[in-house]
Formats: sequence, structure tokens, C-alpha cells
Amino acid sequence: MSATAAAAAGAAATTWRSRALRVVPPLILVAHALAFVAALAVLHALGARDAVSILSGTAPADHAPNVLSTFLGLGYVLAWFASVVLGPVLVLAALLHVLLGKLSARRGA
Repeated sequence: MSATAAAAAGAAATTWRSRALRVVPPLILVAHALAFVAALAVLHALGARDAVSILSGTAPADHAPNVLSTFLGLGYVLAWFASVVLGPVLVLAALLHVLLGKLSARRGA
């Protein structure tokens, strides 16, 4: 590989990395994680935690099962999984994004 080809490959890799770091800002990732937690808090305040039992085929203790209970229970389960599984991943991705950005800036300077 010639020196110009190696320089072009290095420039292309640098361009790709810099574009990859600008795809999603870290604040957006953290905002999504907080939105998942907020959705879980709202559903919990609405009493959707009790409606989760409808998904296993048992009726909630305080009211008869209906379509709303089914959707509340499903929404609560989805919000719980998003908060517990996706939320931390998004926060870690934001931290990694910031660290890689600082490392990239330090190398470029």
C-alpha cells in the first residue's frame, strides 16, 4: 500500500469515526432513558402494576378484568423492561459517546 493510499484510508477512518460520534447526541440518549423511567412512574401512579396480573390470566384483586387492564398491564411491563434493560444501556452509551469524543479530540489536538 502506498503512502497516499494509507493516508487516504486513515482520513476515511477519521471521517467515519467523527460522523459516527455525531449521529445521536448523548443528551438525547439520556433523555430517552429518563422518558422510559417517567413512563414507568406514570403507569405505576395509575395503578397499572396491579393490572400486570391480567397478562398471566388472573384477575386483579380490586377490579374485574377488562381491555383497559390488559393494555395497562402490557404498557407497565413494556415500560418496566425499557427502564430496567434499555435505560442503563442508553446511559452507558451516552457516557461512552462522551468519553470517545474527548479521546478523539485529545488525539486530534
